[in-house]
This record gives sequence, C-alpha cells and structure tokens, in this order.
Amino acid sequence: MGIGVNVLDIRRKVEWEITDDDENSILRYCTEAPDTTVRWGVMAYQLTLFNHRQLRKLVQELEETPDELMVPVLKQLLDGARHAFRQSGYLLFIGD
Repeated sequence: MGIGVNVLDIRRKVEWEITDDDENSILRYCTEAPDTTVRWGVMAYQLTLFNHRQLRKLVQELEETPDELMVPVLKQLLDGARHAFRQSGYLLFIGD
C-alpha cells in the first residue's frame, strides 16, 4: 500500500515526489505515531496537506527520530519537509 508525498512550492506546484519504500516506512511512521504528534494526522486513505506551521513541527519530529529508525525514505521526507518549510511550501501526503 504505502503512501506518496509531493513536495509543493508556494503555488502548490509539485517540485518533487517521494515514494514510500517496500516496508511502507512513511505510512508506518505516521499511522503508528502518538496522537500528540503532527504526523498522526496523516490519513492513510486520503489526501493530507501540511502547511508551514505543520511542516515546522514535522521537521522537529523527524529530527528527533532515533538514527536507527531513519531509513532512507524518512531521510528523503525530512529533506522534502525542510525544503518546503524554507520555501513556504507544502507537503501533500497521498494515501492509497
């Protein structure tokens, strides 16, 4: 199943796409998160758009993730979230 993520610019144009890995690491990172985290709000079967304020929190959560859990696709997500935050853009999570 997995989840896709589009990094959007301020005009909501897709700058790049992130595809979940075979282990569904992005999906699991979001759906298994505590309900006090921003990533908990990502919908597994719908679209979820993160704005600038939510991106700041997501970047913080990803940076606090232990190194042993930071698989390559989560590092891509962190890079995408940082980029979107710096550009006042968005992240669009695309549920299956």
